[in-house]
Amino acid sequence: MYEQFLYFWFVWIIFIIVAFFMKNGKKRSFLLFWILLLIFISQTYVTIGAIQFSFAYFVLLIGSIIFFIQHSLSWYNLMVAFCVVIGYVSLLIWEKITPIWFFMPSFFQIPVLIVMIVLLLAQSYDSQITSAILGLILGRIIFELLLIVYRLHDVVGEETFFIHISLTVLFIIVVRLMQSITSKIANFFRRKLI
Repeated sequence: MYEQFLYFWFVWIIFIIVAFFMKNGKKRSFLLFWILLLIFISQTYVTIGAIQFSFAYFVLLIGSIIFFIQHSLSWYNLMVAFCVVIGYVSLLIWEKITPIWFFMPSFFQIPVLIVMIVLLLAQSYDSQITSAILGLILGRIIFELLLIVYRLHDVVGEETFFIHISLTVLFIIVVRLMQSITSKIANFFRRKLI
């Protein structure tokens, strides 16, 4: 229940940011529709065999692939997403094996580490968001399949995954905002000094 509350809270914050701070256009309309669809179907699960799949997981995967193709990002960005996959899967395995090593809640620590990876490797804002989302989605499916092989799990796309995605996107937005504010302050002081 706690995870579900956090997920809805973070996703509504992202919705408000997209609705009120993005320029009007196809990209904004697509993102608003995508976010509202994810909120609407977040509790819908599809059972295939003995495994439950979150329907929102598939919508998120398809939307991120469309977003990736739409921006025609390069192979480099695909490699950044692959690095995110490796980092995310290793952090999830680390959390599963020794949860005591996490010095803060994992729903907060994992997105911070993923954002650090993405910010170091990707340059543009769109490539950061897209690589992070695609990498988290593919990393989660690999982790869930590993657990399913060992019969430790039978649900793909839990609420903690959606918290990781929403917090990662929020952190990237916050970092981008901080970069914008510091560059405006630096430009202001540069103009005043010259």
